[in-house]
Amino acid sequence: MKLRSHETFFEDVFRRYFTRVLNYCERLMRGEAFEMAEECAQNTFVQVQKNIRTLQAHPNLVGWLYKTARNQVNIEIQA
Repeated sequence: MKLRSHETFFEDVFRRYFTRVLNYCERLMRGEAFEMAEECAQNTFVQVQKNIRTLQAHPNLVGWLYKTARNQVNIEIQA
């Protein structure tokens, strides 16, 4: 099976999951500024880009996204 190009994969994942990840970050931030939640969501997709080779074959991409988003929120809260 040929894997999609990294660029196409990233675009598909971003288009499909960014809003979900953003909403998840907003819920975790519990009323903090929207900009902070948006930054956490964006940082999650920076991690997607950094790990794109392994994520293309990851068995639970959605779980990975939510875990990474939660970690980004924790980093932001502790800052």
